[in-house]
Parts: sequence; structure tokens; C-alpha cells
Amino acid sequence: MKLFGHEWTFKKNSNTKNFLEMVVDEQEEMHLYLYAYALHVVIDLIASIMSNIEFKTYAKDDVEKKSVIWTKLNVHPNRNQTSTEFMKELTRKLLLGDVLIVEIDGQYIIADDFTIKENAVIDNVFTNVRKGEYQFREKQFKAKDVIYLTYGNHAINSIIMGITELYEKLIGTASDKYARSGEEKGVLSIDQAERGRKDFAEIYEDLINNRFKTFFSRGNHVLPLFNGYTYTSNTAEATKKYSNEITDVKTLFEDAISRVAQAYKVPVGLIRGDVAGIKDAYTMFLTNCIDPIAHMIGEEFTYKIYSEDQIIDGYAIEADTTNIKHIDIFDLATSIDKLIASGFLSIDEVREKAGLRGLNELWSTVHYMTLNYTTAEAAVAAGAETSRQAAENADNADKTDNDEGSEDEE
Repeated sequence: MKLFGHEWTFKKNSNTKNFLEMVVDEQEEMHLYLYAYALHVVIDLIASIMSNIEFKTYAKDDVEKKSVIWTKLNVHPNRNQTSTEFMKELTRKLLLGDVLIVEIDGQYIIADDFTIKENAVIDNVFTNVRKGEYQFREKQFKAKDVIYLTYGNHAINSIIMGITELYEKLIGTASDKYARSGEEKGVLSIDQAERGRKDFAEIYEDLINNRFKTFFSRGNHVLPLFNGYTYTSNTAEATKKYSNEITDVKTLFEDAISRVAQAYKVPVGLIRGDVAGIKDAYTMFLTNCIDPIAHMIGEEFTYKIYSEDQIIDGYAIEADTTNIKHIDIFDLATSIDKLIASGFLSIDEVREKAGLRGLNELWSTVHYMTLNYTTAEAAVAAGAETSRQAAENADNADKTDNDEGSEDEE
């Protein structure tokens, strides 16, 4: 079976790390097509979204800085893949079990196959690493030198497998009903006189085994009958049932895919293309599905690329998922103004969030703050100063009145 661009050999009860590798007989293999298709629909959606993530690199004191690592993760991880292709492959392999990334000659390569030797205290060791037709023979990779991620979803896969097998049986039953409901159905009436003929048995046998067989097996057909024979078709009723059975099969198929989506924390509405509540569904999708995966990837790259001292100083790689949503800048004009006026983001940072390139001018990278924003301490101090000035003005006013009164007396 071909799934995600790869040919899969199915091996039942296998101990290999990839859950989809099962060998089954032809009948059992057919049962896996629904499972494979459901996985393809759900995982491909997640992978497509993950490919839009930007990885940000931070240097000392949490200062964002583009570096060679930033270029590898966001432009070209290796000579044969763009960052989009790389991230899609990484996500698909991760969601199906685990993924190994090795660095060869400054390039990040996602392994197609490998063997892992797990250790309790020292680094795990990876051997038999293969990419396509090329295998890194007699080369061992230690855990500290590779990026290794596991989604920990083997139990989920087993549950999904059981659910889809159940749905496959239900769909099979509905398909049989669907096939039967589309068949020609009718009633044959024979006069008493015809049934009393000596050659009735021969005529009846020829009619059933030959004429009706031809009539039912061809799309456009005519049924020649003798006098005394009447055939009444029930096609109208059959057509109604036929339509209902189509709906039953479609509903079961969509429901099976929905169950797989729920297992991966993907809102069912996104799979079905529902418009109602799409914003809330997309937010849930990012929060419950995309963000944890993105955070795990950024965390692993940070830990493997930087030393502990560098991490303490602020060096890090973080996956930014805020630019995944499509943004209408006119709908967000007020919010954009608030973000800039409060000093939360610079003009260039807001433009990048909106999918626009930064202006890269000195004034566009500065953080601005309107004059009416201040700290609580400053507000208290300002209030005290206002009160002092008010009191001073009042004293001056009293003095002025007293001076004017003295002049009048003179």
C-alpha cells in the first residue's frame, strides 16, 4: 500500500518501530485501506500547518538573532529539500511513531530507517541509519549528536486501528446493502393457463436462466415475454433505497475519519470543512495539536545545539506559531494600534505577524509608547506632584488675594 509517498509492507504483530509495517493476507490488507486513508487525511492536514511555522533563534540575553541555524530551519535544511518539504516529512514521520534527524556535512537529514539501542544512563546509540538508497554503514550516532523525537502514540495507533476495523465492517455491510438496493427488482405473474401447458417447465427454465439473466445483467435492455406472462418492475422503490444506502456508506466513512481526527486532537469541523465556528475550531487546533508538537521540536533543537551554559544565558530555538493564521489587517487595525502604542511590539514585528516584510528602518524597529502609559509608581508620584502643585497654587492665590486687599485699604 502506498501512503505519504512510500510503499508500506504490512507485517502483523511486528515489533518494528513503525506501526504501519504489517504483513497480512490480501483480505486483511483491504481492511487497512480505510485506516491508511483516515491517517492520510488527518496527518497531512497537521503536516501542512506545521510547514508554515517559523523557527526563531535567540542569542545571549534572549536577543533574537538570525544565524546559520535559522537559515537551515527556515530556508534550506539540506540540498534536496526546502524547509516546507522538510517540516512536512518530519511531522508525518513523527505522528506515525518517531523521527531521527542527523547532521551530515552541515545538512539536516531525516532518516528513513534506523536501529536504536536504548541505554539507561549513557547516550542511546543509533545505527543502520538509512536515507533513500544510501545507508551510513559502520557509522554510529550518539543521542547527543542527533535530533530524535517521539510522539508516543503507539497506543493511540492501536486504538485507531481497532476503531477503523470496526467501521470497515460496518461500511462493508452498508456497501452490500447498497449493491443489492441498486439491483433490478420486480414481480413476474404467470396466468393459470400458461402454467398448465405441457412445455411450461422448459419455457419457464429458459425464461429465468436466459432471458431474465440477460435482462438483469445489461444496462439497456428489453425483456421479451409471451402471452400470459407479466413482469412488474419495482425500480422506483429500489432507487429510493439505493439513495439511502449511498448516504449510509458516506456517513460511516466520514465518521471513521472523524474518530481518527479526534485521536490526534484535530477538531472534526476542520476535516469536514464546516464554516460555522471555524475560528474557535482553528484556535483549539493550534492550542491542543500544533503548539505542543512545535514546542517539542524547538525544545529538542535547543537542547542538542546549545550547551547548558548557553541555554542559561538565553540561547534558544523557538517555534513561532503565531503567523499560521491568515490575518485581515483592516479587521485588526485597532488591535495593531494598541500593540504598537503600548510598546509591546515594534512596527516591523507587527508587520511580520501580519505576513508582511519588515521595513528594516531604524524608526520601524523602535518600540513606541504613548505618553498616557506609565507605571503605578509613576502614577502615584505624578498624583502627589499634582496635589502639591494644586496646594501651592491655592497658597499663591490666597497670597494674591491678601495682597490685593492690603492695597485696597491703603
